Amino acid sequence: MTATVAEPTGARARQTYYWRVRNARTRHRPECAAQAWHIQPGHPGGAYSDLGHELDPPAHHTPTLLSRSRPTGCRRGEKQEFRGGCLACQWEGPVRCGDGSRRR
Repeated sequence: MTATVAEPTGARARQTYYWRVRNARTRHRPECAAQAWHIQPGHPGGAYSDLGHELDPPAHHTPTLLSRSRPTGCRRGEKQEFRGGCLACQWEGPVRCGDGSRRR
């Protein structure tokens, strides 16, 4: 995927876009899906896809965790980025880097 492609905002829209890439319904290769923001497996809304699951947004704010992989250009390969998102509205938190743990 290229950085010039504008991804949608909001957890639900990003998850739909992720599934569209993963299911080869965009011009991007399916193996690039991990580079698109998507709901971290095991978090609320993670089962949502462009195939019709959970089509109605929740009636109240429902936080979830978005993640994506970014190439580093180093031997380590990729780094993970994370941000909070809401399944009921367009809110997204700031981007954080790391391995997903709270260790310092």
